[in-house]
Amino acid sequence: MADAAVANALLPLIGVAVVVVAAVVALTSSAGRSGGRFGAGRTDRSGQFGEDLSAGEAAWGLPASEYAVFHNLTLRTPRGTTQIDHVIVSRYGVFVIETKHMTGWIFGSEDARFWTKKNRQHTLRFLNPLQQNEGHIKALSRLVRIPRETLHSVVVF
Repeated sequence: MADAAVANALLPLIGVAVVVVAAVVALTSSAGRSGGRFGAGRTDRSGQFGEDLSAGEAAWGLPASEYAVFHNLTLRTPRGTTQIDHVIVSRYGVFVIETKHMTGWIFGSEDARFWTKKNRQHTLRFLNPLQQNEGHIKALSRLVRIPRETLHSVVVF
């Protein structure tokens, strides 16, 4: 009985590990193809390019029999809409993934509203992706009426 409880407790952690590894493999395998295509400064186009690359990696190599993968979801919120890059649904939980296609040094803390990216002479302030993804999780939880605890936040640069 105790072994089953430990296994059930570890199930979401195993799921997180599988999804994070798949995301990192998908993004790093596609990073070589993007190699400097959009100059040093981040543009909206380069962010979309990164999301498209990760979406195009054949559901990140996850077996379709165990994972449902959704990309570029737009949900209504009390403040308007929110856009989620990727959602993976599995028996391990629901993984809400925010992807950032950026190079350079990234500075920020968990509770800061904005983070900073520095690349040579270019500096860019952007919303804290941890807080941004928390907003995505709240919106998704509210919409599909599932407990917040079954949703896992993953942010990938």
